[in-house]
Amino acid sequence: MNFQEHVARYTPTEGKALVEPWTSGGTITGGLVATHSRDLPTVYAFVWKLPPGYSGILFEGALVVHTRYAIETFVSGNEPGPGGIPTTWQLGIINLDDIEAMIPLEEVLIA
Repeated sequence: MNFQEHVARYTPTEGKALVEPWTSGGTITGGLVATHSRDLPTVYAFVWKLPPGYSGILFEGALVVHTRYAIETFVSGNEPGPGGIPTTWQLGIINLDDIEAMIPLEEVLIA
């Protein structure tokens, strides 16, 4: 199964979210540069699914900051990325209470 098939297969239960740990870096709103050591457990993640009926402020696609060791990774894989370079991915589950903040992402306009 590929990444999208795994996302479609799993649905988090109440109080949890399906997330992808994020270890890249980049510039976010206000010029702040976010980076992360690959030697330490992640503190950033993208939210892929929320429990049915969730009505909080989080949304699918949000980049969040969470406490270290909060994600329980249960599946990972490799797929061809841009230029055919293999891209490693992981999916995990996190308690919503372990999410500390959302990071606003800048919109990218393609002309």
